Amino acid sequence: MSGLGFAVLPYITVKEEVESGKLKILNHSEKFDPIYSHMLIKKKKWLSPAVEAFAEIVLDSVTESERSVLIE
Repeated sequence: MSGLGFAVLPYITVKEEVESGKLKILNHSEKFDPIYSHMLIKKKKWLSPAVEAFAEIVLDSVTESERSVLIE
């Protein structure tokens, strides 16, 4: 990385780079609207390891209150 530029990204996408020191989080005062998304996975259906891993990442990245809405 050349040390130039900035981006607004979800923390989960840069977590490893921030923790290793490759990237730095810059504080700002800009307010962004929340982004809403949905993920539906049919119970009792075979899931590929990639889909299972993705679902696990999503569940790990949400708060407890958000998680209670996700799992029924």
